[in-house]
Amino acid sequence: MTTPDSRGQDRHLRSLLQIIPTWLPAFIISFAGACWIGRPEGWHPWGFATQSNVFPFTDLTGRLVNLNQLFEFGNIYKYFDYLSFSNPPSAIPLFLPLHYLSLDRTYFLWALFSLLSLALLSHTMCRLVFGIHRARIAVISSVLLIVGILFFPPIYECLDLGQTGIIIAALVVYDYVDDGPTQGLLLGVATALKIYPWLFIVVLALQRKWSAVVRSLAVILGLNLVTFIFWRESFTYYVTRIFLGGGEVHHLLSGAKVHANSSLLTPLTIGPQRPFFMDHTFLLGG
Repeated sequence: MTTPDSRGQDRHLRSLLQIIPTWLPAFIISFAGACWIGRPEGWHPWGFATQSNVFPFTDLTGRLVNLNQLFEFGNIYKYFDYLSFSNPPSAIPLFLPLHYLSLDRTYFLWALFSLLSLALLSHTMCRLVFGIHRARIAVISSVLLIVGILFFPPIYECLDLGQTGIIIAALVVYDYVDDGPTQGLLLGVATALKIYPWLFIVVLALQRKWSAVVRSLAVILGLNLVTFIFWRESFTYYVTRIFLGGGEVHHLLSGAKVHANSSLLTPLTIGPQRPFFMDHTFLLGG
């Protein structure tokens, strides 16, 4: 005799068995790609497109140095002009586990997580946006992974530098299409890593998805509270000197970052209007 609970368990089992063949190829490619990308030395996949083999993970290595500064000086933003931790204070607890890993494990796990995030992005777009049948998603996602790693600059540059862009995009997209009781949680994590996903919180508010908005804000406030309790000097320095004091804007208006960054402020920091905004940084939030 079957009960409602047993029928529910059977449905979950069948759903899991359907998901495994879809995700298995992408996971295998992600694991193999992480083994290749995660090496600090040797030829890397993007070498085919760039014809160069520079040392990978320069940004990620910089974040590890920032974590060392946090434990040594108590302020992760101490050398912001030289080696900037360009994340809000709420990102500190999220980066903290990397401090306790070896470099090799950090590079491998970062590459693996980035590639799995890329696979999640392609799965979500294929299934929900283009309405592609589940049986074809595995093939299409696997092809997108390989092509992206080898030839698509926004992807292999993000992997090369060890940036958070792919991970944040996966968190935002998957959370946005999720209408379940957990919607908003991943968006909160993404906004805690980088400020700009707050735009999607505004979209949720315009859609009157108040529960999702509350969950996002709760995650952001919770991570900021943890930082304020354990790393108060970093928190206050960011608020007073970088966010309100214009440190982030000056950082974006200096050196090669004027032309080589993906900030939302980029249209305002290039062209003939640049001198005006350099003298009036408060207009950009400084």
